[in-house]
Amino acid sequence: MGTRAETEPRPLGSGWRFFAAAFLLMAAGSGRAIVAQGDIPVVSDTGIVHIARLVDQCPTNDPAYRQIRADFQIRRGGVPSGELACTEPISRMPLALLTEELIYVQALRVLYYMDRGRGGYLPWTSLRMYDWMKSKIAGINIMPLPGAAAGVCCQQLEGRTFIALNTLDAANRDAARRWQGLSGRLGLVAHEARHVDGFPHATCCESPNCDQTYNERNLSPIGIQNWLWRALLAGTINVGAYCDFGHNVAEMASFLLTAANVSNGPRSFCDVKPPQVSALPEKPGGACSLRTLTLAENGVANAASYQTGRAAPGLLMTLFAGGLTVGEVIQGTLDASGRVATTLASTRVYFNGTPAPMIYVAPAQLAAVAPFALPAGRTVFVEAEHRGRLTDFVPLLVAPSSPGIFTLDASGRGPAAAINEDGNVNGAENAAGRGEIVAIYATGGGQTIPPALDGEISQPPLAELRGQVAVAVGGRAAEIHYAGPAPGLVAGVIQVNFRVPAEVTPATDVPLVLTVGGIPSAGQPTIAVK
Repeated sequence: MGTRAETEPRPLGSGWRFFAAAFLLMAAGSGRAIVAQGDIPVVSDTGIVHIARLVDQCPTNDPAYRQIRADFQIRRGGVPSGELACTEPISRMPLALLTEELIYVQALRVLYYMDRGRGGYLPWTSLRMYDWMKSKIAGINIMPLPGAAAGVCCQQLEGRTFIALNTLDAANRDAARRWQGLSGRLGLVAHEARHVDGFPHATCCESPNCDQTYNERNLSPIGIQNWLWRALLAGTINVGAYCDFGHNVAEMASFLLTAANVSNGPRSFCDVKPPQVSALPEKPGGACSLRTLTLAENGVANAASYQTGRAAPGLLMTLFAGGLTVGEVIQGTLDASGRVATTLASTRVYFNGTPAPMIYVAPAQLAAVAPFALPAGRTVFVEAEHRGRLTDFVPLLVAPSSPGIFTLDASGRGPAAAINEDGNVNGAENAAGRGEIVAIYATGGGQTIPPALDGEISQPPLAELRGQVAVAVGGRAAEIHYAGPAPGLVAGVIQVNFRVPAEVTPATDVPLVLTVGGIPSAGQPTIAVK
């Protein structure tokens, strides 16, 4: 367990002059503002730009909705369905409203935009996917089907050809909120529509249903599904899946790989089999046209020490990015709840899709606070969005802590951001005496007890750090008087008050190491001791 304060930490003295205005958000005197997030396009004249954001929008709000409903009838038990209820974002819509009708209209909407302006690339037809399907079926009839059947072709209703699709349980409806789940519905619709051309299933393989042969010039129902999964994975059909958050891209790539190699893979064919996908492409789903912001090599770092390669709960992190269209440092603001806002100058930083409190945005870099809920031992994907454009995502290992001590010149080296017992900034002209108390400011202390809230301003009563805290001054263990959140600063900034050991050899550059939970700080901070 961490170190409790013997007394409340002293407030910042009049000598507190280091770069708090740029790196840290002070509660006192901070403006309150919410900046609108930059718009990200979801479709273009040539297809889908960002599939994840498209499927989070209601199809009922799309200008193409009426055309889609006219091209394909949606029925339940043979009865035409009426208008659909939908609220945005779909990812947070009550599950009761997420009906099969809405799900399949959304799947048809994806088909409508998926290959707009493109033709002749599907191996079994010269039409684009939407038009090919429209030429085969009049619509979808949702109804309970016997056994484990997901779909049946074909039904004749009022002289027109329909495919029947089974009702979905709550888990499958919930999964269809996202592209991964919805893509399975899309593949099923294409599968059943292919049966209109007279392709029966075979019973000569280990799967419950299989097709006789994989012939790419005359694909069977399962063959179409297999081809689709490989095309979506390779980017032959690019719907902007690589524009999604990094952890979702990884999950989607794994799903498509399994679908192509296992679920609808070689075991689903009796003689000629489809090719195996041997490895994931570098950019699953194809390049994202929105990822035009560049991250420097090792461009995601501890904001104090500039250590790279890992994150930690509440760690202040700096991203070095090119393409940011700001001309000066823009400091973070508080939102209406009094917490540091997650949007600043139409810019956000995401950790596995969770927007992080924004500390500042500058012409070539930005800083944010990692969410306190990050699970230690897991991988988190970090990326930034700025005025409708994205960086690539960077995977980082989450450590329980990753301490870094702020330095006066914000380099991670040299004189630490430290306050002497007399309230003056520690330095060569204001060295601390042996036996005196010094306060340092750091980040990367990890989770607190009780748990901190993202973006809150630390105020008494102050929490304590979960990890045990130690400070070494010139290699000598220091007596800790306080270690915890820095009062008046954003959660994630920690203050450590310690007594300079009497055994320390006086110098203007005595090495300083902060250890939290057994993990020592990186960088080369120092303090002056007399």
